[in-house]
Amino acid sequence: MEAVPRARVVGHALLLLCVALHNVFILRDFDAAAFTRFALGVLLYSAATTATLRLAAGRVGPARLGAVFLVTDIVVWALAIYVSGGDRSWLFWLMFMRAADLQLSGPRAVLLVGHVSTLCYVAMLGWLIGVEHRPVALGAEAAKLVIIYAVNLYLLAPALTAARRRRKLVEAIRMARELLAGRDAAVADLHQSEHWYRALFDTVSDPIMTSTLDGRITGVNRAFTETLGYSWEELIGRHDSTLTTAEVVAAPADRGQRIVAGEPLPAAEIVAVHRSGAQLLFEVRSAAIRDRAGSPVGIVAIYRDIRQRKRTEAALERARELAEEASRTKSNFLANMSHELRTPLNSIIGFTKLLGRRLDGELTARQDAYVRSVLNSSTHLLTLINNVLDLARLEAGKQELSVDEVNVGAIVDECLDSARSLASGTELALAATVADDLPRLYADGVKVKQVLLNLLSNAVRFTKAGRIVVRVSATAEGIRFAVSDTGVGIPAAELPRLFEPFHRAQTAGTHDVAGTGLGLAISRQFVELHRGRIWVESREGEGSTFAFVLPLTPAA
Repeated sequence: MEAVPRARVVGHALLLLCVALHNVFILRDFDAAAFTRFALGVLLYSAATTATLRLAAGRVGPARLGAVFLVTDIVVWALAIYVSGGDRSWLFWLMFMRAADLQLSGPRAVLLVGHVSTLCYVAMLGWLIGVEHRPVALGAEAAKLVIIYAVNLYLLAPALTAARRRRKLVEAIRMARELLAGRDAAVADLHQSEHWYRALFDTVSDPIMTSTLDGRITGVNRAFTETLGYSWEELIGRHDSTLTTAEVVAAPADRGQRIVAGEPLPAAEIVAVHRSGAQLLFEVRSAAIRDRAGSPVGIVAIYRDIRQRKRTEAALERARELAEEASRTKSNFLANMSHELRTPLNSIIGFTKLLGRRLDGELTARQDAYVRSVLNSSTHLLTLINNVLDLARLEAGKQELSVDEVNVGAIVDECLDSARSLASGTELALAATVADDLPRLYADGVKVKQVLLNLLSNAVRFTKAGRIVVRVSATAEGIRFAVSDTGVGIPAAELPRLFEPFHRAQTAGTHDVAGTGLGLAISRQFVELHRGRIWVESREGEGSTFAFVLPLTPAA
């Protein structure tokens, strides 16, 4: 910025020198007083602009100041032409000297100078003709204007070329800086990744080993040396086969060849030998180390001690076998106890019904209440036992299907009649929609009826008022049964466990509803026994839809 004011002072001094020489030797009419006034004005202008540039440095944008002083400089140069004779001056070339000086500043500055120079020269001619009434050779002056404007346009071409080259140079410099910055960042990231890798490699708790494709050890972490008891120096360069016994539980023999071929390696189980001779059981997972071209150059293997896991797996397997044996024993016991459990209950229910009929005389009101209580409790207990026995037979694999052609409409009607008796005294409306074009269904009619009745009973228990609808239709899977209600709905958290034995969903306003939590579990077992599926769709407060699909022909 310091060089700019000095250059302006030198330029204005040269301008005064050109005017003086022109007036003395070409115009041969040197007016000392007029020249002195003009020189003082130019020097004052130069001093003012120099001071402005110094004071405004860092405060006003250089582009804005440059545009202002370009215009004022051209005005001063036009005055120099006027002082040197106006239309008789040979200094009209000053009007494009400023453009030549600005070729490297950009095409915008050249265009500005070219237009302002032409306009200033026109203004000077207007002053001479209109104010001083000087006779002017218009043809010659028009030629000068064309020359001034044409030379400015000619100087615009190298300015455009210089601008393009400057942009390319700036872009090249920017790209070079970005590349250098990217390279430095990549190098820094590489160093950071290397430090991170080394820290991770040494601090991970599982033993890690790197080797060549033929098995020569190239690196191990601290956990590897501590686990096998060898030092780092003793392991590097050693073949990894010397650390294992001939007993390999599960490991590919052609590990190196498979890695070269790009095939994935499954986990291997090997028996390694500690330096003391003790045997260690490891699960080994291997992967290829590749170079920049993607070619495998080595192997990295992670060892995990699985002795405790093997002991735990063996204990769990033994516990599972014991649990399955206990479950089979329990199921067989309950299945075999069916007759012994039902016979006394049937006797209690039968004799209670006889008492209720008053065949041996009238009962008092209290006795009648006792008899009804015993009958209700016995019936509920028999239902519970039947459900438990059904579930036990299913778990023991003793439940069989009695397959025959099923009258779907009749089953739906029977279940609806039973459900209506359960809903008597409530504000529930029960309805059914059975498609007319149903294909023949071969299934166990008793079990289908029990599943549908379970779903209807649940709908009645959990719907205080509203509507329950049974819909039966044909699908690609088979016959679809759906029971929809307008009850309280089921919370989303309860849906995954809804078909588990003895699980009762916790919904609002249903804490006093009786039930064993076995109906849905048995229903699911019966449906799956037919190779079908059962599911529920429900939102809390918006009712529920329980649906199941049975294939047209169950499994043999």
